[in-house]
Amino acid sequence: MKMRLKNKINLAFFLIVLLMMIFIGITSTYFFEKRFEDYTVEKIKHESYLLVNQITQIYHEEDRYWNLISIENIGVSAMERGFLIKVSDSKDHVLWNAMTYNKGYCSDMLTQMEYNMKQQNANFQGSYEEKRYALLSGDKSFGSLTIGYYGPYFFNDNDVKYVNGLKQLLFGAGLFALGLSLVLGFYISVKLSRPLIAINENAQKIMQGNYGSRATCPSTTLEICELSETINALSEALDIQEELRKRLTSDIAHELRTPITTLQSHLELMIEGIWQADPERLEGLLNETSRLSNLVCDLSKIAQLEREQLIISLEELDLHALAIQVVETIKSEYYKKEVDLVVEGELALMMGDALKLKQVLINLLNNALKYTPKGGAVKVAVHASETDVALVVSDTGIGIPAKDMPHIFERFYRVDKSRARQSGGVGIGLSIVKAIVNAHGGQLEVRSEEQKGSVFTVRLPK
Repeated sequence: MKMRLKNKINLAFFLIVLLMMIFIGITSTYFFEKRFEDYTVEKIKHESYLLVNQITQIYHEEDRYWNLISIENIGVSAMERGFLIKVSDSKDHVLWNAMTYNKGYCSDMLTQMEYNMKQQNANFQGSYEEKRYALLSGDKSFGSLTIGYYGPYFFNDNDVKYVNGLKQLLFGAGLFALGLSLVLGFYISVKLSRPLIAINENAQKIMQGNYGSRATCPSTTLEICELSETINALSEALDIQEELRKRLTSDIAHELRTPITTLQSHLELMIEGIWQADPERLEGLLNETSRLSNLVCDLSKIAQLEREQLIISLEELDLHALAIQVVETIKSEYYKKEVDLVVEGELALMMGDALKLKQVLINLLNNALKYTPKGGAVKVAVHASETDVALVVSDTGIGIPAKDMPHIFERFYRVDKSRARQSGGVGIGLSIVKAIVNAHGGQLEVRSEEQKGSVFTVRLPK
């Protein structure tokens, strides 16, 4: 069953505090009762020791005289504390007995103590107990003191009030903690869920095609802000891609319309007999079909990139020698535009796909030629290290504006739209380069400065 985040947080807070209350309640009650039991047992021992001392001190050994009034005062005071005493002389004659003094009070007291203990623990097993202590003067016994109480230990009324008060305090603290957990849980859940709801609404707008939608981050939680920034970056990327696709559609329509219109009009004129199908006009039609063929080839490359089906076949090759081959095949284009093209470097053996790496260099060189004016220069340099080889293509062209740098490797993106249209490109050359470099496990870097040129560096593992 799915639940909202704020409900889950509230439930989690409530369950955690409830479980902690149960755990603390059980453990604290157990340890408190155990310690209080030990305290009560020690208190009984201490009270018995005091009573023995008090009775011993009121006996006059020289006169062999018992102060019965003092014994009665001690006995009554002991009864109030839950102890029933019986004092006997050396001949075991009873001098004072609490049960005889006030039997009804003693019975009610023992009944009340049994009730108190049963209230604290229904399974408590207790009964009336007596312990007899010898009264000594030096080594000579002059009587005995019998102390009776509800045992093995008992809680008097004050003890019961203390224990019940502590339990009520723990229970009240637990209820307060539960209430506080609900308030904090609600507050935290709102603070967490509100920005997530806003991010979700923004994502739904993006899903519906509103790529310009952006979400702010009204939260101090790092992960939520990162999620918001990621969604915004995705929205921006989709917005750019959508714009590029629209531009591509428009450009393709333009690129198709021109040669098709030319072919249609020329063929109609030839069919109607207005124009003769001479070699010059047929050559013009052939050029238009070549333009269509090149455009279809570019569209095929786009489809391949969209499917991301880029498979490489590794073989040992010399990247420097491969660069020389590519430069020789493309040098004529540079000659026509009067742009110098040179190759520098050294032996650079590596494992790679020769055809794909030729495509990388061809795309980089075509790109450099396109944006390098007459009289400029392009240099290809190949260097090798212990772990990788570097292919560097530098030019003295117009450079790349800073605003376009983050997008130059995106599909269909073109820096100079007007010149790109004239050249017939659709803006996938650098995308293909990046895809091939990534497939080889390499890295592609670019540095550029407007009106000074660009440097593309491809680093490939050996």
